Amino acid sequence: MLYSDSPIKDFAEDYLQQEKFVDHLKDILINYNSQESLVIQLRGEWGSGKSSILNMLKNSIENDDKEGLPLVMYFNPWNFSTKNELIKSFFEELSILFKENIGNEEFSRLNQYFNLLMSSVISITPLLGADSFYSIILNFILNISNWISKRTVKEKNLVDVKNELNNLLIKNNRKIVVMIDDIDRLTNIEIEQVFQLTKSLADFPNMIYILAYDEKYAINALKNNGIHQPKEYIKKINQLQLDIPEANKLNFKEVFFNRINEIFKKNHLNFDYYRIEDIYYSYLMNYFSNIRDINRFLNTLSFYLPLVKGKVHIYDFLRLTILQVFEYDVYLKIRNNPEMFVESYDFSHFMAYHIPSIYHIHEENTKDFYEELYKLAENEKMVKDLLYYLFPKIFYLDKNDKFKFNDSEYITDFRIASARSFNYYFTFNNIDNIIQEEEFENIILNLSFSTFKEIIDDLKMNNKLLSFLDNLHLHNSIFSKNEIPFYILIFLYYGDSLYCDDKSLSYNLEVSLKLSRFINILLYNLEEFFYSLSFNELKNSLEMSDSLFLVMFIIYYFSAEKDREITIFEDYHYDIELEEMNILKQIAVKKIIEITKSGNWEKVKNLNYVIYSYNLLIGDEYDDSFSFIISEYSSEENLIKLIKSLLLIENIDENSDLNWEILNKYLDTSYIWIIFKEHKENNSVFYRKNSLLIDQFLLNVFS
Repeated sequence: MLYSDSPIKDFAEDYLQQEKFVDHLKDILINYNSQESLVIQLRGEWGSGKSSILNMLKNSIENDDKEGLPLVMYFNPWNFSTKNELIKSFFEELSILFKENIGNEEFSRLNQYFNLLMSSVISITPLLGADSFYSIILNFILNISNWISKRTVKEKNLVDVKNELNNLLIKNNRKIVVMIDDIDRLTNIEIEQVFQLTKSLADFPNMIYILAYDEKYAINALKNNGIHQPKEYIKKINQLQLDIPEANKLNFKEVFFNRINEIFKKNHLNFDYYRIEDIYYSYLMNYFSNIRDINRFLNTLSFYLPLVKGKVHIYDFLRLTILQVFEYDVYLKIRNNPEMFVESYDFSHFMAYHIPSIYHIHEENTKDFYEELYKLAENEKMVKDLLYYLFPKIFYLDKNDKFKFNDSEYITDFRIASARSFNYYFTFNNIDNIIQEEEFENIILNLSFSTFKEIIDDLKMNNKLLSFLDNLHLHNSIFSKNEIPFYILIFLYYGDSLYCDDKSLSYNLEVSLKLSRFINILLYNLEEFFYSLSFNELKNSLEMSDSLFLVMFIIYYFSAEKDREITIFEDYHYDIELEEMNILKQIAVKKIIEITKSGNWEKVKNLNYVIYSYNLLIGDEYDDSFSFIISEYSSEENLIKLIKSLLLIENIDENSDLNWEILNKYLDTSYIWIIFKEHKENNSVFYRKNSLLIDQFLLNVFS
């Protein structure tokens, strides 16, 4: 069900109650007694109802039985591509009007003049240029002279010829109303041509022109054409300037509710009047300036609603459609950055309780993102109110309150703030971001050690990775007990390929969490068949993993599983005994020692989190901090590499603005300071090679 944007034709369709205005304008036209040409400007913005008023006025005059009413000609200059066509068509239509409403003798004589006018317009002197109005006048004079010499008519000049034409129109004594619409859809040159037509070429007696256009647009067009005082120019053309009556918003509400009720009925949806009324008064009435706005919103809703109903919360979808129609830049930001708007309860709870310092950085980055988002809004207040309602996370962050969102209710009701439901709101206009069931099955069928990286790279490139990981968890039952070891191993073996360097740490943490949940449920399923094998599969896969970041996260994940005071995961828990947890931690220690010896810290994904989780989870427990491993196993050159990796730099200069606090957070900077100080005092080769970094470290690390 789509609603046409065509102007209304008569009073029966007059939802905005403009009949009184039209009737009054009709009386003005009928009672205009002067024989002088009159130009009336009907001004209003696009969509304000100018065309509808002209239609109703035309029909009202033509359907009136009274005698002597004006003749009406509706002329749309938008249909013609050149000035010649525009002017020629204007006179042709005017001639037809006279032929149908005046006697044959008068028409024949009158038509000679119209033909002369048309021929003068068409044979334009190349010297003056096709777009020169003066070339029209000159050619008009030349053609008149030609006509005179051939027919031995006494008229000698343009003024006399036009006077003869004027006398015929006066003799006819019938008003002619010419309505010219859509002027504000023309090019700059064409707008000026229409004004010249009404004021110079066709300013005949008993002619009344009604010009409908957006005055701001016309002024800008004339200004671009080199007219220095476009407002004064327009005033000289128009003798009467009328404004479209401002629409009553109560009438908008009636139109809107009647039509949206039809849409709900067609889609077999329950029409909750009070909820829709709240949406109307809270948001929509601020965006509806005309019937066209209402139609744009309802047509968009009507198109998408059948495609998403049953998978989304209808009243969330209505609010999102407001953004889609009236705040499209904001809508695109939401659609293309799901991680900035929704995060599962699992993820937010895990981050807030177990990685508070990193979660704080994540929150600050997210706030900055929202501030940039608000700048895209046409109506910032409305956008904020809509986002606060749709995404509680934004409300809490803006209010500097703790994020108290629990998505269990949101999951049940298919709310957009639920990570599980979010993608369904964009299924049919952003389908590339969602893994469909057939596509998911095809990926699983083709997944192997030789294809894994290529498949994952394709998912990342198309922003489908999170959706794929969600599907792994949701469809875990399709993996047989014999397949489970393979899937645990392959995801851990190529763990680093899952992460995106151009995404935030929080995004990569969410990837880790979703994969950990998948591994958790696979181990739980495997344990039911082979209790002794399940832990060995996890242990062996972690040992073979190429990703220290993923190894640390999974260990942290299962450590959090044992904290029963904070339940953050589903009912299916794979339990790891304390002795088994110690074995996993030793795997992490071994991997860190290997990296420390090689100095390949720049290759470690999300190093900050690796060090943070190590110190928190392993260092204190073993009385063996990360800094101890560095001092015990690392060369001084590898220490430099580690510091650069933490500072996210390759080179340093005197003006570098670096986050030295992060070193205090993760390293034993007192120990490093002593080493660097000694090298500087001795002016060692190591110091001379790394003097800029060492000097900056000594100067800033404790300041």
